[in-house]
Amino acid sequence: MRIEPIRLRYPKFVLDYRNQTDQLRSYFEYNPFTSFENRLEYLDMSNYNRKDLVKVLQEMNTSWGADESTKNNIHRLKSEDAVVVVGGQQAGLLTGPLYSINKVISIIQLAKKQEKELNRPVIPVFWIAGEDHDFDEINHVNIRTKNRMKKHTIQHYPDFKKSISEIDLDLDATKKWLADIFLELDESGHSKLLYTDLLNLVKKSKTYVDFFAQLINEVFKGTGLVLIDSGNASLKKIEAKYFIKLIENQDAIAKEVYQSVRSLEEKNYFISLEANENDGHLFYHDDENERILLSKSEAGNWQGKNEEIEFTTKELIQLVKDSPNRFSNNVVTRPLMQEWLLPTLAFVGGYGEISYWASLKGAFKQVDLEMPPVVPRYSITYVSQKIDKLLVKNKVDITEAVNQGVNHLKMNWLSNQSNEPIELLIEEMNKGIEQLHLPVQNVASKLGGDFEQLAQTNLNKIMNTTEYLKKRLLNEIENKYEKEINEYDLINDYLYPDNGLQERIWNPLFILNENGKDFIKEVISTELSFDKDHYVIYL
Repeated sequence: MRIEPIRLRYPKFVLDYRNQTDQLRSYFEYNPFTSFENRLEYLDMSNYNRKDLVKVLQEMNTSWGADESTKNNIHRLKSEDAVVVVGGQQAGLLTGPLYSINKVISIIQLAKKQEKELNRPVIPVFWIAGEDHDFDEINHVNIRTKNRMKKHTIQHYPDFKKSISEIDLDLDATKKWLADIFLELDESGHSKLLYTDLLNLVKKSKTYVDFFAQLINEVFKGTGLVLIDSGNASLKKIEAKYFIKLIENQDAIAKEVYQSVRSLEEKNYFISLEANENDGHLFYHDDENERILLSKSEAGNWQGKNEEIEFTTKELIQLVKDSPNRFSNNVVTRPLMQEWLLPTLAFVGGYGEISYWASLKGAFKQVDLEMPPVVPRYSITYVSQKIDKLLVKNKVDITEAVNQGVNHLKMNWLSNQSNEPIELLIEEMNKGIEQLHLPVQNVASKLGGDFEQLAQTNLNKIMNTTEYLKKRLLNEIENKYEKEINEYDLINDYLYPDNGLQERIWNPLFILNENGKDFIKEVISTELSFDKDHYVIYL
């Protein structure tokens, strides 16, 4: 395994965050690239319900087949000096896109590094966003089949927009979906065992969160990673008093977030968060367990977007006391809830998450909390031996390929293979046709009526014919060099799929199928710096 850092072309927000510019720095409590000693001082003065939390974590992780390293870390969390590094993601099928795996690696690496530097127990925690209800975001994976990327979506259609934690896994649909995917993969020495292991996990899972959690445990066995499902009913009981705090402080929280978003936008930062001063930043789950986003009415009551429900503040607080499982957080209040529950040394997130965290500093303060250091997760591209050989063969620079793909290189190469510059010849021919056709257009214009339009239509038909000729000629050349073109396309699909980073499109299955699970251990055993843009890992 070879690992090398490369530079990425980042937008303004990311560049300013990485450089910790004064303009953006003021929206965060800590510089994430320095020592966390000051953060420890804050945590040592804070109190946490460790006893109840540990009990819930033990129940969850045991049900997901956690190993002794995880159970030991949960036990260590009882200690008053123990802290956590936390990050989270939705419960995607087969872990979802690669960035979920990269985020887990980041959490584990940062926890190990900080435990060594601070001489304190630092527990890696992954927060599964089981409260999320968008099943369409997690119900598929992208696999390259027949020389193109293809989305494989599970044929399961839940009746309501329930939280993912509440959606029972469709066993038959999942087994068929998994089998269909493996038919599309190139068989390797790992394929048979991998398929058997995944099928066993499917059979042991009641929900999609179970499937996700068990697979994460299997892939990261021995790392001590602790999982937590935000949609867990027992966890909601611990959260009840904090839901009440959120309700009581809604006006101040919403106002702070709204003002921060506007302020950031004035500084030309794009923030992936819509905010209004009447936002409730909480979800209420109705009798069908469908989530309803709450907001405040002009009268000061709490209501759904379509006014399908309405409660006074007093009524809403009583509902929390009676049925805390009817409530869940949105992207604004989840970080606050996380801070109440966990002694968070640092939060690890992608830049999309970090952008909306930029609007939360004031919200933390309104409920007497402090925003933790927000550390960018590792950004990683994985390169198989096959792709590495193609890069060398075609003299492709890896930084260029990851940043912008290789389609332009393919077209340049292809044009150099033709004895004649076809596109230039057709372009010159078109200019000549336009010149020859001009006198006819002038005559038609003088005749009036529909002759001018008729002449223009005639010219368009001629030009369409030359365009068709160009395409046919280029297609013939492409057919002649099909093997070489497919090589460029393969490089592009692996390193720049859908005009973006590999980690946002590809699922880890292709690496697991080619390399087995040991590649994870190799990556984790190599200490990587958090101040690098991006890593390329040659498998």
